[in-house]
Amino acid sequence: MPSTHIYVDITDVDYKIGFDTQQGVLLATFSGILTQNGLIRHYLEVTDLLEHNRMRCSIVNLLNVTSSPVSSKALAILSRNEPLYISARPRVFVASGRQSIDLWRSFISTNRNPTRTRLAETLAEALELLELRPLVLDIQRNSRGPAIHPAVLAGPHPSYGASSIEM
Repeated sequence: MPSTHIYVDITDVDYKIGFDTQQGVLLATFSGILTQNGLIRHYLEVTDLLEHNRMRCSIVNLLNVTSSPVSSKALAILSRNEPLYISARPRVFVASGRQSIDLWRSFISTNRNPTRTRLAETLAEALELLELRPLVLDIQRNSRGPAIHPAVLAGPHPSYGASSIEM
């Protein structure tokens, strides 16, 4: 039986996951060095979270990634093997710098549903592409924080509070 809790220990990349439950948005923000191991661990966590909630779209913010020694081959494998319930939801990767943009373009081009995945250079552009208002994050966690039980994603949870994200 699959676990309802998610435990992640990523030492090479720091990331935060936030949810705007009113608009149905998952926001994942990375900072530091994004390695293949860190990417795979995050990918598995987000896949599990998206499977158990009503988020209609996601934004992956890579603007604070300082280095990304992830191969395009590893991204292609993740992209091609992605569950349809993930690739069918609209999402935007936010990246800057030619190397990073090219890497994520390769992910999009090998995806089973490439028309649902876009690339932006700013968070404001990502919001525009998804036709969203500024995000208000009801639930947040970071890579060093406690696991989130998928059931809390159905709506705001009193222990998490609310905060807004500035563009």
